[in-house]
This record gives sequence, C-alpha cells and structure tokens, in this order.
Amino acid sequence: MKSIKIGSISGIPVELRPSFLIILALILIQSLSAGSWEFFIGAMSFVSVIWGTVFLHEIGHCWMARRVGWKCNAIGIWLLGGVAEIGLNPFEPKKELKVALAGPAVNVLLFFLFWPLLLVFQKGAMHELTLWFLQFNVLLVLFNMIPALPMDGGRVLRSWLTMWNGDTVLSTCFCKNLAYVLAVFMAAFAFYNPFMILIALFIIFAATHEYNHIARVDYIMKEAKAQGYECELPTHDGIFNPRD
Repeated sequence: MKSIKIGSISGIPVELRPSFLIILALILIQSLSAGSWEFFIGAMSFVSVIWGTVFLHEIGHCWMARRVGWKCNAIGIWLLGGVAEIGLNPFEPKKELKVALAGPAVNVLLFFLFWPLLLVFQKGAMHELTLWFLQFNVLLVLFNMIPALPMDGGRVLRSWLTMWNGDTVLSTCFCKNLAYVLAVFMAAFAFYNPFMILIALFIIFAATHEYNHIARVDYIMKEAKAQGYECELPTHDGIFNPRD
C-alpha cells in the first residue's frame, strides 16, 4: 500500500504511511465499542498533538538539511513517529551533526515557548494539558538523543566519532552496536509494555540497514578509486526519526 500524500511544505511532500492507519483504525474501533463520539474526538485530538509535535521535529531536520545544501525528499508520518527522508549526499560529519541536532532543537524551542502558559494557567485542564505537552517534548528530546542509531543522538555520536577517527564505517558500526544493546534493554521491558518489542525490532532493523548501506557504499568507493575514479562517500539513506 502506497503512502498517502496529505500536503507539502516548502515543496517537501508530507505523507501518511500505511502503518499510521493502524492508529486511526484502533481509535475508530474503540470509539464504536464505547459508542461515544466524545472518545473519538478526544483520542484524535491526542494523536494530533503528539504527531503534530513529531511533524515539527521533522521539519527542523528538513530545514537544516536545506540550509547545509542537502535535499529533503519527504516527511513521513507513521506508526512509531515521523521520518525526514534526506536524499543521498556526500558524507560530511559537520553537516550531519547540524541536521541531527535540528530536530531536538525544535522540541527545546517548543518547551520554552509554551512554558509561560503554566504561569497563565496555574490550575485546571489547561494547566494539565500544558504540563503534559511540555513533558512530552522533554521525553522526545531525551529519547532522540540516546547515542544509538537510528536516533538523532546516534547520528550526533557518529558525526563526532568520524571527525575524530576519520572512519565513517567504523563509527557507524560502533553506533549500530550501541543500538543493539539499547534494543535488548527495551525488549527486557516488554513484559510491562509489549509495544517495546516493536520499537526494539525497529531499532535493530534501522541500525543494521544503516550500517549495511555505509559498508556497501564504502566498498564500492574503494573499488572505484582502485580503478582511478574519484568519488565521495554518501551519507545514510537519509532517514531522521524521533521515534522516530
């Protein structure tokens, strides 16, 4: 099933991925079971705030990608969050560092923009809603800055390591192994939250895909240079995701 384009921003397509429809289906089924449109409206509002915040996070990645001269192919919204699909570009750790940090920076900005509302609404529903929104942005930053691929923190760490050792493949391998460790820890909590298994599997798949891509391209480059061709190592497939 193809993604559903719901619009574009600055020429960047915004798409709903098929997996996101699972959330909508669950909300609809639960609403019909409860026989309450109030539940449906409340659940949809909740989903809109969460994925809207994730969407702004991805816009941060795309904005910075364009600032550093990278192409952004699309922003996708899916079951576990969002993805900013950055096109293949010559790997430059300083640029990747900026792009990776831009997403969490948006959430930090949202936190400080909405924090004064706690002073305006010191109690009641608006106070609780604002407090929840601020907490969600903090959690989003903390989760994304975990130093393991495919999270933003993993890309930050890879950029730093590459600037230090000059070896993108080795740096990616190290971040991939950290991702595996993280996935094991997350799977250990599946007893309390089965959803953790899905996230752990996604992390393993994404980190492995990232490493395989970098290693494959590095091998092709070395073969090309051995034959006298000049080329640069492209970055990852360009997927930045908060949960992402």
